[in-house]
Amino acid sequence: MTFLLNMIIGLALAVFQTALVPRVPVLRGCYDLILPFVIYQGIFRPFGQSVLLTCALGFMMGELSGATVGLYVITYLWVLIAVRWGVRFFHMGNYYLAPLLLVVAVLFENALFGLRVMLHSEAAFDADRLGRMLAGQVGWALISAPLCMMLLNALHHGWAAWISHLSAEKGNGVS
Repeated sequence: MTFLLNMIIGLALAVFQTALVPRVPVLRGCYDLILPFVIYQGIFRPFGQSVLLTCALGFMMGELSGATVGLYVITYLWVLIAVRWGVRFFHMGNYYLAPLLLVVAVLFENALFGLRVMLHSEAAFDADRLGRMLAGQVGWALISAPLCMMLLNALHHGWAAWISHLSAEKGNGVS
């Protein structure tokens, strides 16, 4: 049942990211909002479910955004693998580590996307614009990462409590 919740959250984030963020001026410089969700999956969820969900979200984001096929999948999988690897060395349940992880993930995603643009485009490179965009995304990540992790944690705990309440009610009605 938790996988269903994760699918709903992922779908909602993808729709929000592709449909609303580009149209709201304040959010226009925001980072990819699925990155904190992928990081959360890597820290707190089983690896098999996380890989399946991450691949599905990557394909969906690629299709919704019109990006090169597989670019989001590769990005999200590498972030997930790096987080799973880091779990072995750091206490990842710590909300203070979340901003650092998210900043690294944002920079990694932008590096991959930038590499793709450089390899397949002859457009001029504007370092000043890129620097402002990265600074804005890093700022958003530093501010919002702990909030995202706490919100996702609260959603999962609320879902688990709701499911256990439904199961308890069902058990009481049968006896």
